Amino acid sequence: MDLLPWRLTVVLLGWLAGCNAFPIQMYVDATVIEELERTRYASTVRDSEIAGRMNVFLDYDGGPWEGEGDDQRYHRVDGPVDGITPAEFEAIGTAWTRDLADGDLLLAKNLGAQSLATTLTFEDLELYDHVGVLVRHRGRWHVAESWPRVRFLGSAIDFASRFEGRVERRPLGEFLARYRTLQVIRVGTLEQREALARAAVASLSEGLVFDPYHDPNDEDVSCSEYVALLFERVGLPTPARADVSDNPSLQRAMDALGFRLPSYLTPDGFARLPGAVHVGWISRFEAWEHLWIQEECVRMLHERFLDGGSLGDYLEPAPLTLMRYRSTTRAFFRWAQGYFRTRPTRDVARVRRVLARLYDTCFEPKGIRP
Repeated sequence: MDLLPWRLTVVLLGWLAGCNAFPIQMYVDATVIEELERTRYASTVRDSEIAGRMNVFLDYDGGPWEGEGDDQRYHRVDGPVDGITPAEFEAIGTAWTRDLADGDLLLAKNLGAQSLATTLTFEDLELYDHVGVLVRHRGRWHVAESWPRVRFLGSAIDFASRFEGRVERRPLGEFLARYRTLQVIRVGTLEQREALARAAVASLSEGLVFDPYHDPNDEDVSCSEYVALLFERVGLPTPARADVSDNPSLQRAMDALGFRLPSYLTPDGFARLPGAVHVGWISRFEAWEHLWIQEECVRMLHERFLDGGSLGDYLEPAPLTLMRYRSTTRAFFRWAQGYFRTRPTRDVARVRRVLARLYDTCFEPKGIRP
């Protein structure tokens, strides 16, 4: 869906502030910045503090997860152990791709701040940011999608209107490289999915334009609206719209950005359709357990946000990308992965207990520290 798709590449304009403090406020209403600055919690937490409390309360003497470094490989979380490059996923019929099929849907998620902002937008948990349709082109896997790019030059009535794009086809490797995880799902009969793939290819010549407002009452299409349009054309049911949270901080920011509808189509909605089948995951995470822990972290942040939180509890203004994780949010993710990579479990209740303790450690209310 990419309601808040702020992976803004401002290299061209970064010289305006020496690439250190690009004035994103030039393009965003001050209300958004105010909401990103508003937080209930202390702004920082030291790893040494977290380590001490994890040792006392959870008998954990390890450290946080430091990520993959320069490793750019992706894994079939439920397939071959070895990872491959994004471009290698374009080959049809390999051990990594032989269960993929024309008309499969690719639900995509990154781990950036804009991804968390999208999740916080909704009353119910919506994990995925974007969706496209898998199609063949010249013997390789490609994806048909509605995708925007940001426009900085010229005037705009609001920030949302600066996102312009169209429906296009791109190689699966290029699509994959933008994200951390893809979930592959399958809806409908074989005949309907093949018809869906044909409809997606046919739509590429229609000049369909990206809809930055995600408004069903206009002719333009967001990513989810595009897939829903294709579903309608081949006789497949379309998903229900997801309600926007009534959180006051979110409502103020959304209105200032130009998003004013009470509900939107989302990628997760397609996975909830009757008969939708999960095919598999493609992810930078090597194992399903690691992916699941990340999702449980996001689930907890979403729950706490709905309980009177503000956007600034987990996000803060950033000069080049509008927003980024607060250091406390990064710490929460890193330490959760570090703990459960050394103490793996599929016990949901235990995971929730540990994450609740870790949350209270990373997000300390203001005024507690001396």
